[in-house]
Amino acid sequence: MIKEAYVSFETALLLKEKRFDEECRGFFHTAFEDPHLSTWNGDHKNSDYEECVSAPTQQMAMAWLRKKGLFIQIGVVGHSTITMPEKYYFFRIYENRRYISHNRTETYYTYEEAVEAALKYCLEEVI
Repeated sequence: MIKEAYVSFETALLLKEKRFDEECRGFFHTAFEDPHLSTWNGDHKNSDYEECVSAPTQQMAMAWLRKKGLFIQIGVVGHSTITMPEKYYFFRIYENRRYISHNRTETYYTYEEAVEAALKYCLEEVI
């Protein structure tokens, strides 16, 4: 079964700081010492509850950034061979149609790790 990839707690906090306030099902309850991801059947926003931080899926966060003119592109390096048994992922960031950054020097083992890193980069360095 394929599961949706939600943003990490750190990325959820950055999104809230940048005024992300879209309805989503995932959230972190900040009253706990170690917040963990929970989901509801209904949707809620950051502005609905003071003690919760919305946790959108990675794709939803990327869509929110696209509304702001930021585009994340995930690329893949390598292929499965005897000498290189793994693929590695990296990201590029575009603002509107202008290329602004990439991390070709850092690689990630999964697509989701690359998306998470790209989201953090956009939230910390670009907006």
